[in-house]
Amino acid sequence: MSTPLVSISCLTYKHEEYIRDCLEGFLSQKTTFPFEVLIHDDASPDATPQIIKEYAEKYPDIIKPILRETNLYSVPGHRCINLVNLERAQGKYVAICEGDDFWCDPYKLQKQFDLLESHQDYTLCGCGLYYLNHLHKSYSPQGFPPEEWPLPQDIACKRIFFDNHPFHMLAAFFRMDSLRTVEDNLQRDVMNAPMGDMQLFYHLATQGKVAFIRERMVTYRQHASSFSCYDNAEKAKRYMQRWYETHIRMANNINHPEWGKEYWKQVETKINAPSNMKISHFVRQKMTVLKRFLRGDYSNFRKYLALSPAERVRMFCKTE
Repeated sequence: MSTPLVSISCLTYKHEEYIRDCLEGFLSQKTTFPFEVLIHDDASPDATPQIIKEYAEKYPDIIKPILRETNLYSVPGHRCINLVNLERAQGKYVAICEGDDFWCDPYKLQKQFDLLESHQDYTLCGCGLYYLNHLHKSYSPQGFPPEEWPLPQDIACKRIFFDNHPFHMLAAFFRMDSLRTVEDNLQRDVMNAPMGDMQLFYHLATQGKVAFIRERMVTYRQHASSFSCYDNAEKAKRYMQRWYETHIRMANNINHPEWGKEYWKQVETKINAPSNMKISHFVRQKMTVLKRFLRGDYSNFRKYLALSPAERVRMFCKTE
């Protein structure tokens, strides 16, 4: 097999219900170049490792797993697992998708590859997505940002730091040499953080322009075990506390302590919001779920469950 031009990093943990969709999304990619799938399973106690082995045996030139016996994420002071995974990457470019999400456009990699190949001053490219919510039994398309990217570099970096941007890890596509350039700073800022999306996007944005393709090519899954699941109030509180601390620490590291102060003011405003505003926000959330149900998302979600992994991936290609 030729040396892959794109390395896909996939992290898995307790994803036995979802990993087949993810792997089928990778295998459905139609490209003019070879790619590899680097899977890192962090000692899943369920059937995730067995499913990965099944696919690795069938596609040994593409799927290259690491199946840990001890969970790395739970170790204090753990390194960024994506960086651990990418130490063995051979590609000129990197794409990322965790094992409970999946890609639903067979030309996702090719479109992002072509964009960065033709724009040497771009370091990172994102795209739109669908939300597949197992808690509310619905799915919906993400809205697109009101402005066209790339933005001026200083504005893009600040938007990313304050999480005011349209990028998601499963949609990210970036240059390996840019990652190598910022790797030390990224490792410093992601240490013990609950997630590393913001840190990765920020440091890549310091190296060049950031593009966004206004097409929905990936599907983000929300379920009871997701980092983004806030149905458990105590879990959400711990997660957000670590996320706030991550921002404050990183602001000092990148010589923008004023960003940390501004970010904390925004946090305090949310925490101290009047009860009626919090209730209003809760009602808006529930109304959104009701609208999705009335719009037919529930029946489409039921249809999704009845399909095979490959059919599920194709289903989202046609969804608007």
